[in-house]
Amino acid sequence: MRKNEKNSIKLWKIVLQIIMLSMFFVETLAGCVNVPKNENQQEFAETETEQNEYDETIQANEEFSMLGVPILTIETASASCYDVNGKLNAELTYDIVSLEGNGFETVSQAILEWNERDIGNLMIMGQEYTYDEKYTVRFESSVECTRMDSSVISLRQQRFGTGEGYLGVNFDVASGKKLVLSDILVDEEGFQEKITKPIIEKLQEVLDTDIFNGYETDTSQDWISEYIDISSMWYLDAVGIVFFFDFSEINPIYKYNSVTVTIPYEDVAECMKSEYCGIHGAGVARFPVNETVRVNLSEEKFMEKDAVNESSGIEILSWDTVMLAFEGDEEDWGWGGKAGIIINDRQEDVEAYYWIEEAYLLSQISGETYLLFDDENLDHNGCITYLYDITNGEIEKREEYGAWIVGKNVNVRSLTLGEIVEVFGTYFITTSYSIRDESARFVRAEVRYNNSRNSSLNVIRDLPVVIDGEKTSLPPGSRIIITAIDDSKIAYFEEINSGIEGEIHYTDGDSGEGPICVDGVEESAYFEYLPYSG
Repeated sequence: MRKNEKNSIKLWKIVLQIIMLSMFFVETLAGCVNVPKNENQQEFAETETEQNEYDETIQANEEFSMLGVPILTIETASASCYDVNGKLNAELTYDIVSLEGNGFETVSQAILEWNERDIGNLMIMGQEYTYDEKYTVRFESSVECTRMDSSVISLRQQRFGTGEGYLGVNFDVASGKKLVLSDILVDEEGFQEKITKPIIEKLQEVLDTDIFNGYETDTSQDWISEYIDISSMWYLDAVGIVFFFDFSEINPIYKYNSVTVTIPYEDVAECMKSEYCGIHGAGVARFPVNETVRVNLSEEKFMEKDAVNESSGIEILSWDTVMLAFEGDEEDWGWGGKAGIIINDRQEDVEAYYWIEEAYLLSQISGETYLLFDDENLDHNGCITYLYDITNGEIEKREEYGAWIVGKNVNVRSLTLGEIVEVFGTYFITTSYSIRDESARFVRAEVRYNNSRNSSLNVIRDLPVVIDGEKTSLPPGSRIIITAIDDSKIAYFEEINSGIEGEIHYTDGDSGEGPICVDGVEESAYFEYLPYSG
C-alpha cells in the first residue's frame, strides 16, 4: 500500500472509532482502493459512482457547516484512577465532546471548557472515592445530543455511579452562553402558569401515592419555579422542553431514578423566544416514540413579519400532529409487532420485527423534514433503518436499509450505521453514510470498519497478502485481526505480534454467495479457526 493510501486508511480508522453525532471533516477515500477489472466490473463501477457521490457529500457537508449548523462529534474514552498509594481506585468511562464549523468558534470553546471541567470533576471523584478495598468502583458519564441547529445545542448527560442521574446542558450557538431557563423565555410568569399543572399530573401518574403525597404539599407554582430554574434540570428536543425530576434521594431502592416531563413547544410558544421554539432552520433533534406530539412540518417554516404575533415574537406557521407508534407482540415479550407513522389524518404502516426505541427529526436547509428511525434487536440480526420524508404532513419512504443506527452520530446530512458482515468470520461493522439532498438516499463510504475487534485469526499456512503495495505472504504462526473490508473484495488486517498492516484480496463467487477464497484456496485452509456465528 502506498504511503498516502495507508495514511488515508488510518485516518478513517480513527474517525469511525468515534461514535459521532454528526459528520466530520475528512479526506475522501476514492484513491484508497484499486478497483480490479473483472467480471464484476459493472458492480464496481456502480460502487465507484456511489463513492464519488459520497465524497461530494462530504465536501457539501463542510460547506453546510458554513450555512448555519455546526458539526458536533462525541468520542467515548476511558481512564483508570489510583489513590495516593497507587491502588486502582476507580475505572472511568466518559465522552469527549467537540464542535467544528466556521463561525462557531465561541460556542465551540464554551463546550470544550464545560466538557474539560466535567471530565476533571469525574476524575477527582474517581481518585478520592473509597468504598471497599475489595472492589474497584466504576463511574460512567455519557453525553448525547438531543437538539442541534443554528440557535441551540442541547445535550443530555447520564451519569452512573455518581448519584447524579440525568443532567441537561444547553448552549446558545451565537454567544456560546450556557443557558438557564429564563434565557429562552419572553414571559416567565406565563410560562410557569402553563407548565405547573402538566408537571403535577405527570408526577402523580408516575409516582407511587406515598411518594407523590410527600411532594404534593410542595408542588406549588413557587416550588416548581425554583426547581426547574436550575440550569441542569432541562433540555430541548424535537417536540418540547424536557424537565428532569430526580427522586433517588428520597427513594433508597432507586425505583425512580429519574422522571421526565415534556412540555410541548406549542403549549408554551407564546412564552418563548422564537429561535428556541422548535428546530430553528436546519437541524437535528431526538424524536419520541409512542407519543402523540405536535411539530411544525411546513416547508415554509416561518410567517412574514406582518403576520407575526408581536406580543411573543413567534413566527411559527403551523403545527402538525405526529406519532411514530410501535405496538409489540405481548405473546413474544413485546418483541415484534407493528409500527406506523401517523400525521394528521394520514397513516403509513411500517413493518417492524423487533423494537423501535428512538428516532430523529432532520430539518434540511432546503425546507424538507425527514423522520429517521431504526427497527433494532439485541443481536442486531435483521435490523432495518428507515428514512421518511414527512414535509408538509405528507408521508413518503425515501430509504430502507438493512442496518441499525449507531448512537451519538446522527447529523442533518450524515449518520453512522452498524452492519453484520461475514468475511473471514462474522463481524460488527460500522460504516459512515451521507444523506443525499436530492434523493434522501443513503450513500455508503467504501471502507467499512470492524467495531468488534476481539477475534484474532491464527494463520496455519502461507497467506497471500499485500503490504505497502507489494505482494507477499504471512507465514504460519502469524496472528491477525480483520480491521476493515471494502466493496472491492479487500479485507484490511493488522498482524498482532508485529503491528504490520496490509490487505487480503479475496473472491466470493459471482453473486457474492460462493465460498470465500484467497488465491483460489478456500479461507478455512488458511486459518486454525474462523469465528462465524451460527
